[in-house]
Amino acid sequence: TGLTVDLIAKNSAADLRRREADIAIRNFRPDQPELIARKIKDVAARLYVSQGYIERFAKPLSVETVAEADFISLWSPDTYLAALAGAGLPVDRSNLTILADSHLVHWELLKAGLGIGMVPEFLGETTPGIVRALEGAYTPFKFPIWLTTHRELNTSRRVRMVFDFLAEELGNI
Repeated sequence: TGLTVDLIAKNSAADLRRREADIAIRNFRPDQPELIARKIKDVAARLYVSQGYIERFAKPLSVETVAEADFISLWSPDTYLAALAGAGLPVDRSNLTILADSHLVHWELLKAGLGIGMVPEFLGETTPGIVRALEGAYTPFKFPIWLTTHRELNTSRRVRMVFDFLAEELGNI
């Protein structure tokens, strides 16, 4: 098909109107009228931790002892803490020992045993050595997955082909 795909993995949102990308996978719906978006699904996320971190933790991890744990934040501290507080977890800024601005870095830090992190269930449940933290203590967090492109989706066969492929594959995770 002569198709080349350049995959750019970053947490900041590319400006599709300026053609920084043709297609974006996002956790929010765009509000620009010249963009087309399709909600693929909502993904559940939970708090996960490496088995090694749990074994080093002095006390059983529970809602009562979670204030002594280290967390790896993926967003701004205020946003992350608000999500945890909304789940009824008594943590504060002192618990956020590492702030990562990359999903990939966040995941590698969690796997390395440097703290508790929030990741999608499909990832946390299938990775050896990673376990749920605080099982049953909170309702899973929900994040939407949106596939977004410029209106040229309607006129470019190549963009449409990749968009449809991504929509199908992301719907299966």
